[in-house]
Amino acid sequence: MSPPPSVPIRPTPGGRLAPTALLLASALLVATPSRAAAQESPSPARATGEESASPATSPAAARPQVLVVALDGLEPTLVRELLAEGRLPNLARLIGRGTMTTIECVVGSTSPVVWTTVMTGVPPERHGITDFTVDGVPATSTARRVPALWNVLPRHDLRSAVFGWLVTWPAEARSGVMVSDRAYWGRFDDKVSPPGVLDPAAYHFNGVADTSFLPRFTSWPYDADLSDRTPDDPSYAVDFLVHRRLVNAWVHDTTFARMAEDLASRYTVDLLAVYFQAADYTGHGFWKWHEPEPFRAAGVAVDDAELAALGDVVRNAYVFLDELVGRMTALVDDDALVVVLSDHGMGPGLGDYAVEGDFLSGNHRDEGVLVLSGPMVRRGVAPQERITHYDVLPTLLLALDLPQVLDHRGRPLLECFTDAFLAERRLRFEPTWGPRDGGGAVERSEHDQEILDELRSLGYLK
Repeated sequence: MSPPPSVPIRPTPGGRLAPTALLLASALLVATPSRAAAQESPSPARATGEESASPATSPAAARPQVLVVALDGLEPTLVRELLAEGRLPNLARLIGRGTMTTIECVVGSTSPVVWTTVMTGVPPERHGITDFTVDGVPATSTARRVPALWNVLPRHDLRSAVFGWLVTWPAEARSGVMVSDRAYWGRFDDKVSPPGVLDPAAYHFNGVADTSFLPRFTSWPYDADLSDRTPDDPSYAVDFLVHRRLVNAWVHDTTFARMAEDLASRYTVDLLAVYFQAADYTGHGFWKWHEPEPFRAAGVAVDDAELAALGDVVRNAYVFLDELVGRMTALVDDDALVVVLSDHGMGPGLGDYAVEGDFLSGNHRDEGVLVLSGPMVRRGVAPQERITHYDVLPTLLLALDLPQVLDHRGRPLLECFTDAFLAERRLRFEPTWGPRDGGGAVERSEHDQEILDELRSLGYLK
């Protein structure tokens, strides 16, 4: 088979591909009879982690490891504030070796939709995940109609490990190592692929029994037993939020971090992707104590005693996540590309942003965070055009020296990379990743109603 069409990388001053490059690629693809003809045949270079940058004429491009840390609901303004206070040292170190900017939510801010778009590069109407549910059933990986990055990497003899990414249950076979988002629930089959690579049951999923971590977040006298109180009891609401929005987030995130660390001690992968939810969970639950002024101005009572105990929960959650970012970066090489991003921001759940759900006060904003870091990233250079979640996957493909896909919506962020890194690469193109074999049908489970009730309680479903 012929290698993919390739052209030199020549970004325009605004950072998009030179028009001549796109025209040449389009002309070459007219003569490409099929998707298969646009794929590369395996080569001996793959066994050493290298791939020819262009047919026989360019030196092999160095392929760094790629780490993607997904921080659901991370708000850019709060990140900047905490960076200025010196409370996010790991993010500060990454930004010092790269750049931080905002990323625009153009497919809405519903988390399963955004995170699926990030890893497929196509809009929701194509990938099939348009909400938390599909046909009234909690969304599952089987409902996704197109390949995700982890499905494509094995075609190029590359290995991935994915932890907790939304809508990855059932864990997909032949897609590297996958610990699905429902590993946290505990009572599912097909939580991990390949079977036996690790045992989620060996990890501590119950944070009710051990809440010794709580003082780092709050001084609230948490009582986990809600059975003798009603929702009208003022303490019920706060204890409910501490359990659902803080304890659960801490247990979720520390558990997936531990699993990633354990696997990384035994396997080397080309792509490591880990999803954490503490910013989103605490933002929804505790924002009125984090930013009480707009709530009081709107006539919403914010108790002073509660404010004293809960006012730093959100900020402390960001510090906690910064620690997890540091732990995840320790799992990859020093020359890895590190990508930290959020699917949306967070702000007061008032006015047009009014939020539904049990005792919630924070709601999504339409800009998230994007950090690119590594020796190949130009320091402090922000893109000159808006960045959307569509741009993440083409940028990952660029770093992994894989063909760009012409029916993906985004662009590789060329302007964020050094000239030396780009000089090692030639943009190659294939028309599409095509449909996903067997995709499009949601998989039902006996726990669907429990999940729906939980999503409704959290304000994600009406």
